[in-house]
Amino acid sequence: MKKIAALALILSTMVLTGFAEIPNYFNYQAVVRNSSGEIVSNADVSFRISILQNSESGSAVYVETHTVQTNEFGLVNLKIGDGTVVSGSFNPENWGANSHFIKIEMDATGGSSYTEFGTSQLVAVPYAFHAKTVENDEVDDADADPENEIQSLSLNGSNLTLTNGGGTVTLPSPSESPWLTSGADIYFNSGKVGIGAINAYPHQFLIYDELQSRAIIKSDGTASLDISRGSLSYSSYLMFGSDGIRKFFTGLPTNSTKYRISSSSTSLSGIEIDLDGNVETTGELEIDGELNVKSYGTANMLPYAYACILSSQNMLSRTPNVTSSVRIGTGQYKISVKDLETDAYIIVVTVNEGVAYLHATVTSRTSEGFTVAIWDTKSDAYHDGGFSFVLYKI
Repeated sequence: MKKIAALALILSTMVLTGFAEIPNYFNYQAVVRNSSGEIVSNADVSFRISILQNSESGSAVYVETHTVQTNEFGLVNLKIGDGTVVSGSFNPENWGANSHFIKIEMDATGGSSYTEFGTSQLVAVPYAFHAKTVENDEVDDADADPENEIQSLSLNGSNLTLTNGGGTVTLPSPSESPWLTSGADIYFNSGKVGIGAINAYPHQFLIYDELQSRAIIKSDGTASLDISRGSLSYSSYLMFGSDGIRKFFTGLPTNSTKYRISSSSTSLSGIEIDLDGNVETTGELEIDGELNVKSYGTANMLPYAYACILSSQNMLSRTPNVTSSVRIGTGQYKISVKDLETDAYIIVVTVNEGVAYLHATVTSRTSEGFTVAIWDTKSDAYHDGGFSFVLYKI
């Protein structure tokens, strides 16, 4: 049987006036909670009330039972003295000469298997019945107003208040839940959810643990994680971070249909793809930086600069870092490339305009560029000609 914790709140009042007959009972109210502190609402419960004489373990001078139903707030109301009599007689007017105690027992199932929850001494309120024996009223009521001694119980929202200094307690929310059900499905359409945390970002799902947090998507069939944005003006992505800082994300950026792998932090040293197989692409691969083969060291496998130079010195096509081409003599061209930083680089030159006997060679190089000579091997002389080159930084 699930153990029920009662006596969460006890509010006992008795109304006395000089103009009405004193009722032969007194009120007892309690909020019933279970062992987890949760309200037991709309349930049948049974009480056994015993009035003990002289001590908490004294003999019972009166015993009665009640079967009642809690309301949605777990509140029950008993009229002690008006229950089903088990033994003795209810005569509070005779209790003034000795100490009396009230013992509360309850069965959460509404049966008769009672569990004791406590015994406490009766004080002034029930002893007011003793006023029946007073023949002459010598009480000095300064304002002669019998109504201002009455306490009232009121509920405002989740606050339950007893007037005249009785205090206020906050009740838990009613049984209404923010979770919505539809068949075997459950929904939460507002607010936020946190697991292992005391807060979460609005409309986000947060899983927190001091050592390890993990979410698993598992299926005997197809399993997927779908991240969908509302329109092109929004983004959809997975974000990775460290020490509370978002550093790396992959997904669709705002106003783009291209899938992006990007870093939002300068502290990341790079992205590593560690595979035994191949990485394949059917489209273009654009790289803003170097491409290195791990076994070859730090050499950049991507061209640093390239251009197609006409015999007239004009550049037909080029990378932006090729700044100029100058014909300094017959068959001799000076090419300027910015940000080379060193003269240690590789140049591949190919003749693509002129007679069949032309040969191109690099005759000098600096950190600012290089010189190409076009030689006619048949006439053994310099000869104007067009060429193209590709430059690799070492």
